[in-house]
Amino acid sequence: LFWAGVLLSLLFYVIAVTLTQITSANEIGEAAQLFSTLPRSMDTLFRCLVAMECSMPDGKPIAPEMAKAYGWTFILGYWLIVSMMNFGIGNLVNAVFVENTIAAARHNQEKIKRRRTSESRRVARLMLRLVSKFTRAAAAEVEDSSSESLDVEKDMGGRKEKTSELTRAVFNEVKADDEMCKIFDELEIAEDDREDLFDTLDVDGNGELSIVEITTGIMKLRG
Repeated sequence: LFWAGVLLSLLFYVIAVTLTQITSANEIGEAAQLFSTLPRSMDTLFRCLVAMECSMPDGKPIAPEMAKAYGWTFILGYWLIVSMMNFGIGNLVNAVFVENTIAAARHNQEKIKRRRTSESRRVARLMLRLVSKFTRAAAAEVEDSSSESLDVEKDMGGRKEKTSELTRAVFNEVKADDEMCKIFDELEIAEDDREDLFDTLDVDGNGELSIVEITTGIMKLRG
């Protein structure tokens, strides 16, 4: 955008110098006074090509007056300048604006992507801490209880898989831990959702929670 402004200013300057030299060498008509000096030429060009107020103080249009004084040479030059400003420089400025807009949108997308990646990593670290807490609690109950084991053998298509599940008592005990409360806070799990969290996560209603049920359910609660 800066260089487009520089190019536009340079073009205005060259045209103003040319018109000032032409009218100074041969002042014909009242319109020539509007181009008698370089500042006046710059001002007149700005009003004609940008502000679209190309008229003399008495209201007469400048272009016809200049055409009477300097003939078809001025008319051809005038239309060339107008066409170049409207289609050439105008399109250039528009292209610069569009390019800057696209670049800004791309930059914002990259920032959003980096923010999402950072958030995903943060959540992954919190979930790892959460899973570790529940896993240790399940292992501790297995060691303390010899009569009631949390390890259940399930037949999976002919294969036997050992999974550890948490009872309501163990889950609520771990949930009430201060560190776990901080984890829930950082995961943005609302206080109201924590009250009946076991029932919310126990989708199969068997009275026990697997690590998969816990992680899947908590991620759904986060939205």
